[in-house]
This record gives sequence, structure tokens and C-alpha cells, in this order.
Amino acid sequence: GNVRDTGVIYIDTSNLNISLSALYDTICFGDAQVFTADMGFSNYEFFVNGSLMQSSPLSTYTTTALQTGDIVKVIGFMGSCFSNPSSAITPIVIPIPPVNISISDPDTSICQGDTVTFTASPAFYSNYEFFVGTISVQSGPSNIYISSSLNDLDSISCVSYLGCPGPPSNTIYFNVNALPYISISSSDTTFCTGDTVSVIASPSGFADYEFIVNGVSSGSGSNNAVTTDRFSDGDSIVVIATSNDGGVGLPSNDLVFTVNPIPAVTLASAMDTDCLGDMIVFTAIPKGEDN
Repeated sequence: GNVRDTGVIYIDTSNLNISLSALYDTICFGDAQVFTADMGFSNYEFFVNGSLMQSSPLSTYTTTALQTGDIVKVIGFMGSCFSNPSSAITPIVIPIPPVNISISDPDTSICQGDTVTFTASPAFYSNYEFFVGTISVQSGPSNIYISSSLNDLDSISCVSYLGCPGPPSNTIYFNVNALPYISISSSDTTFCTGDTVSVIASPSGFADYEFIVNGVSSGSGSNNAVTTDRFSDGDSIVVIATSNDGGVGLPSNDLVFTVNPIPAVTLASAMDTDCLGDMIVFTAIPKGEDN
């Protein structure tokens, strides 16, 4: 019959061992982690979860793509033999905390001085840092930021922390309308009882002007002037304007009126009856008036 040669091949485990270390025990997601294997091998194969990620003469492997629970090993090659796989390393990877902010105002067009409340969600992170533009304005455990000092075109964002900083939140931009600033003038501030006086608020063109006499509103409307003969001595008046955007301005300058009473006089003479051509003296009472 046919004669066949037979042989037995024995495969021993490798006598080459290799160790692997990580630069950090704990990293944030997206951070660079560096793995370093023993020197002395001609080639290194790094594996993550059993998949070959790098094969080269470099004894280090750097990655920013580690996920929580990833297992990293290395095998070295020397001569014609591979080493035994290294011990597995599973660094702790802390996930980044995403965050979103919302506002209390129904829109992002507000008036100067309006109060706006910003709420970051979710609310269980350890720290929230709010920014106006690139300037940090609040950092702490509260997920709420309240401001009444926003300026036109300000932008608000937030970064959350849960061991690691998360990515910036959505950014909210604001249009901040200036409050109306007005001054008032009068045709006269010293006059007589019953005289007609006009008070004018400048500039014109705002949605509403409220005229306030002695702290009490005497009427409002789009007319920036009022004319009246009803002022009394010592009356004061201010005007508050409301812009077309709904912003209520501060009170104007204060005008105080001096109202002089109409003088009442009687006329008397020394004699009730006299002859034609006699000198008669008339006296106005009381005396002391200017004219």
C-alpha cells in the first residue's frame, strides 16, 4: 500500500511576555490617553476590545476615542515570535455631561433692565458655569442664572460639570431695546392763578407719555404735550414715557410751579360827595402790590 510520512508538531506557549501601562487611570471622554508597552520589541500590535488599532514599531499608542469599559491589550513581536498578550487595561472614562439652556422670557427681544431667568437642564450635575459671551458670570451647583443687566447682542451659554466638563450648551442671543429717556420743559414755571401753561416732553414719538402731578397720574397717551390752567402753587410734574417696544423709562426731570394768586383790591376816596373841579384822592387797598 501507500506509505505516508507522519510527524508531530508541538507548539509551546511564548516565552516572551510584555507589559502595558496607561498614562491616566481616569480620563474624561474625548481626552487623550497614552498606552506604553515594554521596550525591546521590533513591532507592537495594540488592540481595543479585540480589534487591532495600531501595528507599528512604536511602543506607544495614543487615542482620544476610548469609551467606558473599553479593554486595551498589546502584543509584541521579536525575531520570529510574538509575545503573550499583555494584561488587559480598562481605564475609567467619564462621560461628558451635555446641557441645554432655556429662558423665562417668551422671546429674546427684551427691554433694558428686564429680568431674564436661564435654566440649565438636566438639573442633577455637580456644577454649572454660565457665560455672557466668553466671560464667566456664575459658577456653582445652581442650574439657574438670573440677570437684569443684559446688553444688546449679548449671548448666553452654559457648561456643566460631572467630574468632567461637558460641551458648551446652546447659545441664546438677545436684542435689548434701550429704555426711553425724556426731559420736560414748560412755557413758564412762575405764573398767576388761572394762567394757561404748556408742559412738553422731549423727544416726541414714543408710544405713551404719562403725566404725573404730585405723585398722581393725571392722564397718559401718545401726545407728548399737555396744556392746562389748573396748576396750583407748589405743584410738581414729571413724565414717564413708554417706548414702542414696551419699555418703561425712568421719570423725567421734575418741574415745580410757583403760582401767584390774583390780587383782589378795593378802591376808596376821602369824600363820598364833592364839587365839580375838586381834587379827589383815591386809595387802592391793600397796598404793597407790585403794580
